[in-house]
Amino acid sequence: MKRDHQIIHKIALAFSVAIGLSWLLNLPGAVTSGILAIISIQPTKTDTLLIIAKRLLSATLGFALALWLWEVFGYTLAVYVLVGLLFIPLSYAINLGVGVVPTLVLAGTLLNVGSFDLLVLTQTSMTLGVSVLVGALVTFVYPNHPKQALKEYADATDQLIQESLRFFRQLLQEPADQLGPQHAFESLDQEGKALIEQAELTNKDFLFHKDNSLYAYLRMRQSQMNRVRRLFRLVQSIESTTPYAEGICLFVDRLIPAIGEVDQATPLRGDLVELTNDYRKKPLPTTREEFEVRAILFQMLFELDAFLAVKIQYHQQLAK
Repeated sequence: MKRDHQIIHKIALAFSVAIGLSWLLNLPGAVTSGILAIISIQPTKTDTLLIIAKRLLSATLGFALALWLWEVFGYTLAVYVLVGLLFIPLSYAINLGVGVVPTLVLAGTLLNVGSFDLLVLTQTSMTLGVSVLVGALVTFVYPNHPKQALKEYADATDQLIQESLRFFRQLLQEPADQLGPQHAFESLDQEGKALIEQAELTNKDFLFHKDNSLYAYLRMRQSQMNRVRRLFRLVQSIESTTPYAEGICLFVDRLIPAIGEVDQATPLRGDLVELTNDYRKKPLPTTREEFEVRAILFQMLFELDAFLAVKIQYHQQLAK
């Protein structure tokens, strides 16, 4: 919601400033400038710059096409329709579709004059220029702290994973009580997905000095959450308490406080290998139910190993 509030503030500010600046410059299209400034504001700085660049290129192409056709066939509504029929598919073909509406609206101003007028062309171009300039300035001047936001998202994601692992352990220890922990995890999972979406947008607010380490950290946690989802699917298959689950429960107890920036995955992976070897030495199951449960527990060990491997790989990439 914080980003949504920022966008609302930026839109209102851009709209007001664009109209005020157009009025000071005595441009006839002040209202149009304000509206174009609104649609120039995007959720991130990168997206805003991209939209502005595309709209400027689109306007250049559209004005050139319209003026050429009008000079050849006359300033009529039929020719304006022809301009649209040619310009719209061409714009989308070269990935400038976001500039179609503003360009055709401004081209309509040129049509109303009925002949080529350099002053009107200049004023129309300035109207567009003011709108994109204000949109860019508001986007860059508006207070924004993407690095701090990514750090907050990273900390929140760590907490989500810790809570998810606690619920997994609870389910593994008491399989009969699945409903509460499962619903709690689903809520945490949705919250985690929302955090990653916000992080992806925030990462686009870096233009020249991207902090890829924080974003990579969040992507790593996203991969780990995929493993946690698999753990929950596995634990749902266990219907009764089993003494063989105790080793995994104790390992998860040690894993939860180790969730953080420091590489504690490497030593924990060694402990997990020992736990896996210990499971292999246990007596073979004597019933089908025991066999199925042991198979599920082994799969959990593999998922926990993959969980740790993702973190280890992250630190290896960071060290390069």
